[in-house]
Amino acid sequence: MPTLQENVSLKSFNTFVIEARARYFVQCAATAEVKAAVDQAAGRGWPRLVLGGGSNLLLTRDFPGLVMHMANRGIALVETRADAFIVRAAGGA
Repeated sequence: MPTLQENVSLKSFNTFVIEARARYFVQCAATAEVKAAVDQAAGRGWPRLVLGGGSNLLLTRDFPGLVMHMANRGIALVETRADAFIVRAAGGA
């Protein structure tokens, strides 16, 4: 499990720059870290919020559970078709 932080400001994680706080917060850079964070939150009954770049998020209050910031990056071309390109993007891309 990545390092669990408490009472973390989410101001720099949303494009509206609204001050809100996460009761618990982790940065996940690998699939195994995401799974560990989800398992820990589920085991403790915490609500979960997955956060990427924050551009589609409007925070209106503090979040009482675990915010998982997707810090994994990368985009890969999986397949090229005549009418489409299939890509795989990491959660933080």
